[in-house]
Amino acid sequence: MPFEPGDGRRSVSPLSTGRASPALRAPRRVEDAVAQKDKTTRRYATAIDRALSSFDSAQQEWADYIAFLARLLKALHPPPPALEYLPHAQSVALRLAQCLNPALPSGVHQKALDVYATIFSFLPPPSLGQTLHVYLPGLVPVLSFASLSVRPIFYSVIEDHILKLDSEHIRPATKSLILSLLPGIEDETSEDFDRAFRILNVLRKTSSRDIDDGPDAEGRDGYFWQCFFLAVITNPSRRQGALAFLTRKLPNFTPSETSPDSSQVEDRTLPLAAQAAINPEPGLLVRCFAAGLQDSQILVQRGFLDLLVTHLPLHSPVFRNHVRSKDMVLITTAAASCVLRRDMSLNRRLWSWFLGP
Repeated sequence: MPFEPGDGRRSVSPLSTGRASPALRAPRRVEDAVAQKDKTTRRYATAIDRALSSFDSAQQEWADYIAFLARLLKALHPPPPALEYLPHAQSVALRLAQCLNPALPSGVHQKALDVYATIFSFLPPPSLGQTLHVYLPGLVPVLSFASLSVRPIFYSVIEDHILKLDSEHIRPATKSLILSLLPGIEDETSEDFDRAFRILNVLRKTSSRDIDDGPDAEGRDGYFWQCFFLAVITNPSRRQGALAFLTRKLPNFTPSETSPDSSQVEDRTLPLAAQAAINPEPGLLVRCFAAGLQDSQILVQRGFLDLLVTHLPLHSPVFRNHVRSKDMVLITTAAASCVLRRDMSLNRRLWSWFLGP
């Protein structure tokens, strides 16, 4: 029986969505209103729609993708003055994502990234930030299959446009951006390792800067680390690259040497950066390490055991004052399961963590 107005029964719907950050998506009706703003904008929207209609996914060779992208790029130039939102943005993003299919040659990928860069260049930063969720799904997997000629263009798109946005626009996309950049630092000997690592570190500072607190400072990168831990937990294929970043940038959770007694370690003995990394959910750090210790690749297990020994010893205040008992059981069980590998290098690191220095 449906509820009647005034029958005294309360609705089970929540009063709010509980979001900590605002919903930044631009409604479709806003884009439609922009498209109908004036004659120039309507003509611009018609040209884009005509270029999109020339895309036929059922009967295309790779050369046809190049021709389609050239037509789309021609339709995008020049944009009308004071353009706020790109007309038919969702359709454009869909076609660009299809042009970034791993089965297509690198020439198509380069052309598609050029179109992304063109769109991002003439959209105002607030508008790009509000519509970033439309374009990002096509960009996220690029580094996992990109050739050496495509990677610099991808890095330029991230550096020149996305990382220039305010932190309030980058925060909702932080985890996706982390996952998109981790393949670039999997091989520490690759020629683009330094650039990918630098971009990821800039993302750490940009996304973690408090919106109202001014410049970045120590202890304000907790939001980035929480997203990073989630990325490691949910994406086994990205853990090799994540390990390279953790080895260089993870805060040390070892108690201060000046503490009077290691059995009475207080919160203040943790550095500010370490306190930020476990706020508001210290269990994410534990589950991140547990996921790495149970990875199918022995090199990943070895790397996370090294991090346990150097950054997260058993006498750390994290285990004593922050995590729950079931989280402690989880990471101990995950570490102990490494002996099933019957690998001496893993066993040696495990005993170092259990027995201490």
